[in-house]
Amino acid sequence: MVERLTQERRKELTRATLVEAAAEVFARKGFVAASLDEIADAAGYTRGAIHFHFGSKEDLFLSVLARHEEQLLASYVERRRATESFGTDAAANASEWTAVHASGGTDDVLLQLEFSTFALRNPAFRARASELEHRTVAATAEHLVQLAETRGLRWKVPVEQVSELLHVTSRGLVERSAITGRDEEATFEAFLSMLWDHALEPLATEG
Repeated sequence: MVERLTQERRKELTRATLVEAAAEVFARKGFVAASLDEIADAAGYTRGAIHFHFGSKEDLFLSVLARHEEQLLASYVERRRATESFGTDAAANASEWTAVHASGGTDDVLLQLEFSTFALRNPAFRARASELEHRTVAATAEHLVQLAETRGLRWKVPVEQVSELLHVTSRGLVERSAITGRDEEATFEAFLSMLWDHALEPLATEG
C-alpha cells in the first residue's frame, strides 16, 4: 500500500526539488545570470512556487548553500561512525575528506565562489551569509566535541577555532584542487596531523 503524502511532506519535497534545481543552475550560470524562471522550469514547477517557498532569489541561494553545508557534515558523520581513526590517523581522515568532496566536483566550488562573491558585493546579503557561516561552524564544532568524547579525547583549544580552521583550510584546498588539478590529500593530511597533535589530548582517567 502506497503511503499518502501529507501536505507538510509535499512542501518538503517541493522545496528540496527547487533547491536541487537551483544548485545546478547557479553553478552553471552564476547567481546573477540565473533566472527564477529557468530554475522553476528545471525543477518542473512555476516561478510562483519559488516565491511561495522561498520569497526571493537570495533566500533560495541561501537555502542552496545551507543544504550544501548540511550534506557535507552529514557525509562526515556517516563516514566517521564506521571508523575509529578520528584524531589518531590523519592519513585516514584526509582520505575521508577526499571522498566527501569528490562527489560534488567543480559545481560545489563554483557555488561557494558565487556565494562568496555575491556576499562581498552586497552588504545586506553579506550579513545573512555571515550568519549561515556561524551556524555551519557551530554545527561542526558540536560534531567535533562528540567525536572527541567518543574516542576518549578532549580538545585543548577552543573547539570553535578548530572548526573554523577546518572549514577555511578545506575550502581553500578544494578550490585550489579544482583550479590546478592537484591532489591535495597529502597537504590536508599534513594539516590534520599538526592540528590533531596540537589540539587533542586523551581524557583524564580516574585513579
